[in-house]
Amino acid sequence: MMNIATGESKDKSGITGLEFFLNRRSEEYNTFWGLHGAIQRQKYGTFNSSRYGLGLSLNYQTEFDSRLSFGLKHMFFWGAGQTQKALDCLYCSNVEESYSGGESYLTVGIRTVNNWSLGVDVRLSDNRSNSTTSASDPWRVGPSYSYSYRGIPDPAIIFNLGKSW
Repeated sequence: MMNIATGESKDKSGITGLEFFLNRRSEEYNTFWGLHGAIQRQKYGTFNSSRYGLGLSLNYQTEFDSRLSFGLKHMFFWGAGQTQKALDCLYCSNVEESYSGGESYLTVGIRTVNNWSLGVDVRLSDNRSNSTTSASDPWRVGPSYSYSYRGIPDPAIIFNLGKSW
């Protein structure tokens, strides 16, 4: 599935990325569990970073239409974390990044006749992601700084498009 959400206001971030999931279905109860993995790029103001995600979902497939489902999903996120060593260039510093967080979503999806999947994730929780970037130069030639983003908001609505097989 391809994920996309625009930063629709100053309180929401935008993302683009890919999400892969594996479902285990129970025909008896019209439910399926999902294991999710995601690679996304998140933008919020001056914050612009990659993140990975891992999550679980529980969905119910409606009886009146076997192609429509809805459920709950929780994702845990962590950052790609770019590091740089002071010896990489003359004016470089040791740089370390970290990203952590997680969000809960209400999910609604529909599968077309050709197994294309369309979905919408609506965020239930908010401001649970944090990011820190710090730099220091042991030789005092490069910059030293520390940036911390607390409570990074995820998009309120994420659109998904993908292929099922």
